Amino acid sequence: MKKIVDAMKAENYSFGHKKGQLSFSCTQIEYEVEFGKIVRGSFSIIADEKLKPEGYVYSSDLRMLVARNRFGGLEMDVMFQL
Repeated sequence: MKKIVDAMKAENYSFGHKKGQLSFSCTQIEYEVEFGKIVRGSFSIIADEKLKPEGYVYSSDLRMLVARNRFGGLEMDVMFQL
């Protein structure tokens, strides 16, 4: 634990909340899919340069599968399948 704290101090890690903005390549994903067909696509998450956010991607529709449900960094493409 001490090594982790020392590393955070060396990087001037802020324990407070940093404010930043995320941008998305689309505002929503909407498809009409025929029964038995598979649709694949992607969208991008882009962060401003103030921070490197981390988070999770999920859908309220159980039919949408996300290749990697975790994101992090300044830019990431999220691949999905319906």
